[in-house]
Amino acid sequence: MNIGTSIKSVMFLAILPILSVACSFDNTLYNARKYYASAQSKPLNQNGRASSQAIDDYTKTIKKCGYILTERKNSSQVDDALFLLAQSLYFKGNSIYQAKEQYENLINNFPDSPYIPESTLQLAKIAREINQFKEAESILTDYIRNPRTKKWHPQALLLLADFAIQDKDFAKATFWLEKIRDQYGKSVFAREAAFLLGKNYFEQGEYAKSLEQMSKVARYRSIRQDVRLDARYYIALNQFKMVETELSLTTAQNLLKDEIRTERVSAIQLLVSRILLNMDSEQKALDLLQTIIKNNSKTISSAEAYYRLAEYYYYIKKDVSSAIENYNKVKTESASSPFADDANRKFETLNLIKQGVTANLIKDPRSHVLKQIEIADGFFRVMNQPDSALAIYDSVAAYPEYLRQKADSLSYCRMILQVKADSLSAVKTELQISEKNITDDSIAVTDSIHSFQQSSWKPETALNNAQNDSVFIAGDLNIVQHPDSLGKTVLPAQIAQTDSSKIQAAPSSENISDQIKLLHDEIVVIDNDLIAINQVQNDLQTDLVPLSLFVKAMALHSYALDLKRADEVHQQMISTYPNNKYTLALTAFLKGDPVIPTDLRLQQEQAKLDFALTVLPDNPDSALAVLEELVESDYPEIKVKSIFRLGWYYTFEYPDTLLAKPYLDETIRINPQSDYAKTVKRFYNGKSFTYSQAWDDFSASIIDQVDSLNIENLGTDSDSLSRQDTQSNPAPLEPDKEQSKSPDDLVIDPDLEPEIPGDPRLPDPKWINKPD
Repeated sequence: MNIGTSIKSVMFLAILPILSVACSFDNTLYNARKYYASAQSKPLNQNGRASSQAIDDYTKTIKKCGYILTERKNSSQVDDALFLLAQSLYFKGNSIYQAKEQYENLINNFPDSPYIPESTLQLAKIAREINQFKEAESILTDYIRNPRTKKWHPQALLLLADFAIQDKDFAKATFWLEKIRDQYGKSVFAREAAFLLGKNYFEQGEYAKSLEQMSKVARYRSIRQDVRLDARYYIALNQFKMVETELSLTTAQNLLKDEIRTERVSAIQLLVSRILLNMDSEQKALDLLQTIIKNNSKTISSAEAYYRLAEYYYYIKKDVSSAIENYNKVKTESASSPFADDANRKFETLNLIKQGVTANLIKDPRSHVLKQIEIADGFFRVMNQPDSALAIYDSVAAYPEYLRQKADSLSYCRMILQVKADSLSAVKTELQISEKNITDDSIAVTDSIHSFQQSSWKPETALNNAQNDSVFIAGDLNIVQHPDSLGKTVLPAQIAQTDSSKIQAAPSSENISDQIKLLHDEIVVIDNDLIAINQVQNDLQTDLVPLSLFVKAMALHSYALDLKRADEVHQQMISTYPNNKYTLALTAFLKGDPVIPTDLRLQQEQAKLDFALTVLPDNPDSALAVLEELVESDYPEIKVKSIFRLGWYYTFEYPDTLLAKPYLDETIRINPQSDYAKTVKRFYNGKSFTYSQAWDDFSASIIDQVDSLNIENLGTDSDSLSRQDTQSNPAPLEPDKEQSKSPDDLVIDPDLEPEIPGDPRLPDPKWINKPD
């Protein structure tokens, strides 16, 4: 062997490890590409995601690319590995944020890589999927302004158009599609744009235009097969929407034979089931839906099948329970289903409708009416049944008349009960007179017993005579009386109708008293019901019915159902409730002004109250006249404050307990737990005043504190309100004693200062008599 040959051999042996490593890197990238291609070739599952076999291949690709990026950071293959890694992470389906990071690494570190355009488009898709809608559009619009990437502009424009269709921004979608048509009219991208244009028409409800466009796309040869198959699906769907039922069924069934993508088969079957339901082939449709559910468990296909079943049960069969059951299963089958949110809303609405209104109209009118409005809104907004919603609004508007009739009925019942009570009172009086006569004559009756025993009287004769007498039945108002042999009016004995051999004694006055008490108790119940109905009537007229009419008009207008009818409701409100806050708010809405519900009448009465409290110290006559007027207010907050202020005035500022007591009693009666009532109870226990004398000398600052009280801050210091319980009060005055108004008769303990409600600084007042 010569020297040259030896040198060559040594050199070859030296570089052999290097060549082996290079081949190893090349084989690693080759294998990564092979695994990636294998994963891409596998069909998607029913959710449109990678199958488990595909995920295994993507995982192998990721490992191979990771090896390259770790062991050969400066290799020319790094950008290839980065792109394959990002693609595998993205299509694997559960690593979208990691994929985003790798695409960004590729774009930032390898600006000249051939993978930059596709990586940019993928970043836009990811931004869209993670709800960064503006970011997705910004990526694409910036991209199409770059002349260096002109080759990829059509794909970016197609994405922009598809995003706009998803956003229901059909004008923007048309703009991008026309841009593709004008600039790339002879390219394959223009034909894909034609498909998106047909989809755009469909989403707008222009089914004839969509059908025409999709028919063209289905005939294209130089276009991807999956696009042609999707076009045929839209052809069947448009025919179904245009009620070309038999034709749409034929188109869909032929498509089922040709569809090669397993993830699309169930979508076509779902369309077939909808068509069959419209052809009155209900059983075939239901069987097909159950088959879809069985073969595609926990997928978007089974979720839609449950949704279609729920729609069928509710809108066709009127079976609310079955509809609720199937709506509830949609989200459990697939939370990512496009029907999940709508199904959940309908599930909640139908549960609300099924539950109905539990709040009693009389006991809790606000909760009752608000629940009715909530149910009506569900019919309007969710179930798309405006007639049912309008019927509910109309029923609320009829509540005042219903309550008026109920009040009339109760009043009539009260009158009948009162008549019975009066009649029984008369009977009781007669019975008491008879009992007295019997007692007075008892001696004479005893003396005559011997004479009766010697007479020809027989028991049988007496029994027959008694049975022939008019019979008194306890509780019956038809009482017939008869005279005895002496001409006196007496009550006949009660005779058992079922046993002629027994004679019962006439009821006593005590029994009749019990019956009268029961009748009076019933009258009290009716009186309380009438008071409650009257209060509910006020609430309905001032707030709840106008609110219902306002919501009804807003719904009619907002859903563009019947603008003329919305205006009729508005005119009704102007006529019946001219200054109500909801009438004013609806007027503002129809004019296009901001809607701020303001009750003009409430504002007016509040202004009157403010005026009365302001002038009360200097002009009490005028102020008291206004306060007396506001005592009849329909607004509880105005009413209770006016009553409380009058009671306070006649207690402390112009002491007269006879005038004060009715107002203080009413303050407590309206709401014993209110802060106003708690304040009153600190100096008045419902029968007598808990200080020894009132006084008439208040400083202006103290008066101001009383007049500035609000229901929101009155008595908020629970500490101060509870102090009276821990302090000993002087003996109260007798309630029927007239109290002196002379300030000379009063003296204030110099160590104490009167505490005003809402002023937590001082202890309770202790008023003492002036010593003799």
